[in-house]
Amino acid sequence: MDIWESMIDTLNAIPNPETYEISEEFFADRISRLDRRPLTPGTPEIISGEIHFTTWRFNPGHKVRVSVSNAQFPMVWPTPYLRFTTLYPGPDTRVSLPIVIENTLTDVCSLPLLAEVEETPDLVSLGGVDVDLPVSYDPDTGETTYTANSDQEWSVGDILYHSVQQNIWKVRDSDPAHAQYQADVTDEITLSDRLLQVQGGYTLDSDEESFNLTVIRRISENGEVIREKMWNETIPRDLQ
Repeated sequence: MDIWESMIDTLNAIPNPETYEISEEFFADRISRLDRRPLTPGTPEIISGEIHFTTWRFNPGHKVRVSVSNAQFPMVWPTPYLRFTTLYPGPDTRVSLPIVIENTLTDVCSLPLLAEVEETPDLVSLGGVDVDLPVSYDPDTGETTYTANSDQEWSVGDILYHSVQQNIWKVRDSDPAHAQYQADVTDEITLSDRLLQVQGGYTLDSDEESFNLTVIRRISENGEVIREKMWNETIPRDLQ
Protein backbone atom coordinates (compact mmCIF):
# COMPACT_ATOMS: atom_id res chain seq x y z
CA MET A 1 0.00 0.00 0.00
CA ASP A 2 1.35 3.40 -0.99
CA ILE A 3 0.28 6.88 0.12
CA TRP A 4 0.56 9.56 -2.54
CA GLU A 5 -0.18 13.28 -2.77
CA SER A 6 -1.65 14.82 -5.92
CA MET A 7 -0.70 18.45 -6.40
CA ILE A 8 -3.55 20.88 -7.11
CA ASP A 9 -3.31 24.24 -8.85
CA THR A 10 -5.21 26.32 -6.28
CA LEU A 11 -5.58 29.25 -8.66
CA ASN A 12 -7.21 27.38 -11.52
CA ALA A 13 -8.34 24.29 -9.58
CA ILE A 14 -6.69 22.14 -12.26
CA PRO A 15 -4.98 19.00 -10.96
CA ASN A 16 -1.29 18.87 -11.67
CA PRO A 17 -0.41 15.51 -13.27
CA GLU A 18 2.56 15.11 -10.93
CA THR A 19 2.14 12.96 -7.84
CA TYR A 20 4.55 12.27 -4.99
CA GLU A 21 4.92 9.05 -3.04
CA ILE A 22 4.79 9.88 0.66
CA SER A 23 5.16 6.50 2.35
CA GLU A 24 4.30 2.84 2.03
CA GLU A 25 3.52 -0.37 3.89
CA PHE A 26 4.15 -3.94 2.74
CA PHE A 27 2.38 -7.17 3.66
CA ALA A 28 3.76 -10.67 3.04
CA ASP A 29 0.70 -12.92 3.12
CA ARG A 30 0.25 -12.32 6.83
CA ILE A 31 -2.31 -10.42 8.90
CA SER A 32 0.33 -7.88 9.92
CA ARG A 33 4.02 -7.52 10.70
CA LEU A 34 3.44 -8.70 14.28
CA ASP A 35 0.53 -11.08 13.66
CA ARG A 36 2.20 -13.79 11.55
CA ARG A 37 -0.94 -15.84 10.90
CA PRO A 38 -1.17 -16.61 7.17
CA LEU A 39 -3.98 -15.21 5.08
CA THR A 40 -6.52 -17.75 3.81
CA PRO A 41 -7.19 -17.50 0.06
CA GLY A 42 -10.79 -16.53 -0.64
CA THR A 43 -11.48 -15.43 2.95
CA PRO A 44 -11.90 -11.68 3.59
CA GLU A 45 -9.60 -10.30 6.27
CA ILE A 46 -9.27 -6.90 7.91
CA ILE A 47 -5.65 -5.81 7.43
CA SER A 48 -4.06 -2.82 9.09
CA GLY A 49 -0.54 -1.47 9.20
CA GLU A 50 1.53 1.59 10.02
CA ILE A 51 3.06 3.48 7.14
CA HIS A 52 6.71 4.44 7.41
CA PHE A 53 7.55 7.56 9.37
CA THR A 54 7.40 10.77 7.38
CA THR A 55 7.31 14.51 8.12
CA TRP A 56 5.35 15.31 4.97
CA ARG A 57 2.62 17.93 5.36
CA PHE A 58 -0.45 17.92 3.13
CA ASN A 59 -1.39 21.43 2.06
CA PRO A 60 -5.01 22.63 1.85
CA GLY A 61 -6.63 21.69 -1.43
CA HIS A 62 -4.30 18.79 -2.14
CA LYS A 63 -5.56 15.23 -2.47
CA VAL A 64 -4.45 11.98 -0.83
CA ARG A 65 -4.30 8.87 -3.00
CA VAL A 66 -4.03 5.31 -1.71
CA SER A 67 -2.56 2.79 -4.16
CA VAL A 68 -2.91 -0.96 -3.54
CA SER A 69 -0.93 -3.43 -5.63
CA ASN A 70 0.07 -7.09 -5.58
CA ALA A 71 3.70 -6.31 -6.40
CA GLN A 72 6.35 -3.60 -6.23
CA PHE A 73 9.32 -5.27 -7.85
CA PRO A 74 12.25 -4.77 -7.49
CA MET A 75 11.65 -3.00 -4.17
CA VAL A 76 9.80 -6.08 -2.89
CA TRP A 77 10.56 -9.57 -4.19
CA PRO A 78 7.47 -11.15 -5.84
CA THR A 79 5.59 -14.00 -4.25
CA PRO A 80 6.04 -17.39 -5.98
CA TYR A 81 2.50 -17.60 -7.34
CA LEU A 82 -0.04 -15.58 -9.27
CA ARG A 83 -2.69 -13.86 -7.23
CA PHE A 84 -5.75 -11.68 -7.42
CA THR A 85 -6.79 -9.23 -4.71
CA THR A 86 -10.36 -8.18 -4.03
CA LEU A 87 -10.93 -5.08 -1.92
CA TYR A 88 -14.10 -4.61 0.13
CA PRO A 89 -14.37 -0.89 0.99
CA GLY A 90 -16.59 -0.24 3.98
CA PRO A 91 -16.76 1.39 7.40
CA ASP A 92 -13.45 -0.21 8.38
CA THR A 93 -11.63 1.18 5.32
CA ARG A 94 -9.74 4.30 6.33
CA VAL A 95 -6.43 6.11 6.40
CA SER A 96 -5.64 7.80 9.71
CA LEU A 97 -3.28 10.77 9.45
CA PRO A 98 -2.17 12.97 12.37
CA ILE A 99 -3.48 16.53 12.49
CA VAL A 100 -1.38 19.28 14.06
CA ILE A 101 -3.74 21.89 15.52
CA GLU A 102 -1.00 24.33 16.53
CA ASN A 103 2.68 24.42 17.30
CA THR A 104 2.99 23.58 21.00
CA LEU A 105 6.79 23.91 21.14
CA THR A 106 7.88 26.71 23.45
CA ASP A 107 11.65 26.27 23.37
CA VAL A 108 14.11 26.15 20.54
CA CYS A 109 14.86 22.57 19.60
CA SER A 110 18.51 21.77 20.27
CA LEU A 111 19.91 19.44 17.64
CA PRO A 112 23.05 17.39 18.23
CA LEU A 113 26.21 18.62 16.57
CA LEU A 114 27.10 16.97 13.31
CA ALA A 115 30.04 14.62 13.48
CA GLU A 116 33.11 15.86 11.72
CA VAL A 117 33.70 14.19 8.38
CA GLU A 118 37.28 13.32 7.64
CA GLU A 119 38.08 14.67 4.20
CA THR A 120 40.76 13.55 1.77
CA PRO A 121 42.39 16.79 0.63
CA ASP A 122 43.84 15.29 -2.56
CA LEU A 123 40.61 13.57 -3.65
CA VAL A 124 39.54 14.75 -7.11
CA SER A 125 36.33 13.68 -8.79
CA LEU A 126 36.85 13.02 -12.49
CA GLY A 127 33.18 12.69 -13.33
CA GLY A 128 30.71 9.92 -13.72
CA VAL A 129 27.11 9.08 -14.31
CA ASP A 130 24.33 7.13 -12.61
CA VAL A 131 21.67 5.90 -15.04
CA ASP A 132 18.33 4.32 -14.21
CA LEU A 133 17.04 3.04 -17.54
CA PRO A 134 13.28 3.10 -18.20
CA VAL A 135 11.49 -0.06 -17.13
CA SER A 136 11.06 -2.27 -20.21
CA TYR A 137 8.22 -4.71 -20.78
CA ASP A 138 8.06 -7.40 -23.47
CA PRO A 139 4.38 -8.04 -24.27
CA ASP A 140 5.24 -11.29 -26.08
CA THR A 141 6.99 -12.91 -23.10
CA GLY A 142 5.44 -10.87 -20.27
CA GLU A 143 8.91 -10.12 -18.91
CA THR A 144 9.65 -6.87 -17.11
CA THR A 145 13.27 -5.68 -16.87
CA TYR A 146 14.68 -2.85 -14.79
CA THR A 147 18.30 -1.75 -15.17
CA ALA A 148 20.40 0.67 -13.08
CA ASN A 149 23.99 1.46 -14.06
CA SER A 150 26.78 3.52 -12.52
CA ASP A 151 30.15 4.66 -13.89
CA GLN A 152 32.36 6.79 -11.60
CA GLU A 153 35.98 7.90 -11.80
CA TRP A 154 38.18 9.75 -9.28
CA SER A 155 41.77 10.10 -8.16
CA VAL A 156 43.60 10.37 -4.86
CA GLY A 157 47.05 11.77 -5.42
CA ASP A 158 48.65 9.77 -8.22
CA ILE A 159 46.25 6.83 -7.88
CA LEU A 160 43.33 6.59 -10.32
CA TYR A 161 40.08 4.81 -9.39
CA HIS A 162 37.35 3.68 -11.77
CA SER A 163 34.15 1.92 -10.67
CA VAL A 164 31.50 0.47 -13.00
CA GLN A 165 28.28 -1.18 -11.80
CA GLN A 166 25.36 -2.77 -13.58
CA ASN A 167 22.20 -3.99 -11.83
CA ILE A 168 19.44 -5.89 -13.65
CA TRP A 169 16.12 -7.14 -12.25
CA LYS A 170 13.84 -9.48 -14.24
CA VAL A 171 10.45 -11.09 -13.64
CA ARG A 172 7.65 -12.52 -15.79
CA ASP A 173 3.93 -11.99 -15.28
CA SER A 174 3.15 -15.67 -15.81
CA ASP A 175 5.97 -16.98 -13.60
CA PRO A 176 6.73 -14.66 -10.66
CA ALA A 177 8.40 -17.49 -8.74
CA HIS A 178 11.44 -17.36 -11.04
CA ALA A 179 12.48 -13.73 -10.56
CA GLN A 180 16.12 -12.71 -10.82
CA TYR A 181 18.54 -10.00 -9.76
CA GLN A 182 22.01 -9.79 -11.27
CA ALA A 183 24.81 -7.34 -10.45
CA ASP A 184 28.26 -6.93 -11.94
CA VAL A 185 30.77 -4.61 -10.29
CA THR A 186 34.26 -3.78 -11.53
CA ASP A 187 36.67 -1.57 -9.58
CA GLU A 188 39.97 -0.60 -11.18
CA ILE A 189 42.90 0.91 -9.31
CA THR A 190 45.65 2.31 -11.49
CA LEU A 191 48.99 2.68 -9.70
CA SER A 192 52.25 3.95 -11.12
CA ASP A 193 53.53 0.43 -11.82
CA ARG A 194 50.48 -1.82 -12.07
CA LEU A 195 46.74 -2.10 -12.64
CA LEU A 196 44.57 -3.80 -10.03
CA GLN A 197 41.06 -4.94 -10.87
CA VAL A 198 38.47 -6.21 -8.39
CA GLN A 199 35.38 -7.79 -9.94
CA GLY A 200 32.22 -9.01 -8.29
CA GLY A 201 29.34 -10.94 -9.78
CA TYR A 202 26.14 -11.39 -7.79
CA THR A 203 23.11 -13.41 -8.87
CA LEU A 204 19.97 -13.87 -6.80
CA ASP A 205 17.18 -15.93 -8.32
CA SER A 206 14.25 -17.78 -6.87
CA ASP A 207 11.86 -20.65 -7.41
CA GLU A 208 8.73 -21.78 -5.61
CA GLU A 209 10.61 -23.02 -2.54
CA SER A 210 13.79 -21.00 -2.10
CA PHE A 211 16.16 -18.17 -2.99
CA ASN A 212 19.46 -19.06 -4.65
CA LEU A 213 22.45 -16.76 -4.17
CA THR A 214 25.70 -16.98 -6.12
CA VAL A 215 28.64 -14.63 -5.48
CA ILE A 216 31.88 -14.55 -7.48
CA ARG A 217 34.86 -12.39 -6.45
CA ARG A 218 37.93 -12.03 -8.64
CA ILE A 219 41.16 -10.02 -8.25
CA SER A 220 43.42 -9.39 -11.23
CA GLU A 221 46.80 -7.70 -11.56
CA ASN A 222 47.84 -6.34 -14.94
CA GLY A 223 45.14 -8.46 -16.58
CA GLU A 224 46.10 -11.73 -14.86
CA VAL A 225 43.75 -13.34 -12.32
CA ILE A 226 45.54 -13.86 -9.00
CA ARG A 227 42.58 -14.64 -6.71
CA GLU A 228 39.08 -15.99 -7.35
CA LYS A 229 36.37 -17.45 -5.17
CA MET A 230 32.73 -18.45 -5.53
CA TRP A 231 30.00 -18.80 -2.90
CA ASN A 232 26.63 -20.53 -3.34
CA GLU A 233 23.79 -20.55 -0.86
CA THR A 234 20.17 -21.69 -0.98
CA ILE A 235 17.82 -19.86 1.39
CA PRO A 236 14.31 -21.26 2.01
CA ARG A 237 11.40 -18.90 1.45
CA ASP A 238 10.27 -18.05 4.97
CA LEU A 239 6.99 -16.16 5.28
CA GLN A 240 7.40 -14.85 1.76
